[in-house]
Amino acid sequence: MPSPPAWRRLWPLALVLAALGLTYALGLHRALSFEALAAQRAVLAGFVAASPGLAVLAYVALYVVVVALSCRGRW
Repeated sequence: MPSPPAWRRLWPLALVLAALGLTYALGLHRALSFEALAAQRAVLAGFVAASPGLAVLAYVALYVVVVALSCRGRW
C-alpha cells in the first residue's frame, strides 16, 4: 500500500502550529499560564461550589478533548 502524500500526514502538525502562532500573536499566551490559573483560583472554586454538576461536565469535556487530540492513528 503506497504511503500518503506528505501534506496529508503533516496537516495536523501545521494546524497545531498555526493555532500556537495565533495564540501567541493575540497575546493569549499570557492568559493561558499557571500564574493566570492561580490568580483565578477563587473564581474557579466559587464556580465549582455553585455548580458542581456543570463543573464535572466541563472537566469531562476538557478531558475528552485533550485525549482526542493526543490520539494518533490513521483515520
